[in-house]
Amino acid sequence: VHADMALLAEREGTVRIDFISADIADDEANAKGVLTSRVYMSRKDLLIFRNAIDEMLVRHSDQENGAR
Repeated sequence: VHADMALLAEREGTVRIDFISADIADDEANAKGVLTSRVYMSRKDLLIFRNAIDEMLVRHSDQENGAR
């Protein structure tokens, strides 16, 4: 998924993530976007996904700082 932003919403324990790509601004400089993907997952799965992202970011940060 290519996206410039992600928007999250929750309803009755289900999380919706909308991935948005920026589009050309209109004459009044209002930003427009295009929905590129929509993902639904449970709160539990969202926490697992968040933890996986956090672990990857920590590993990547450690590698940039020379740690192994």
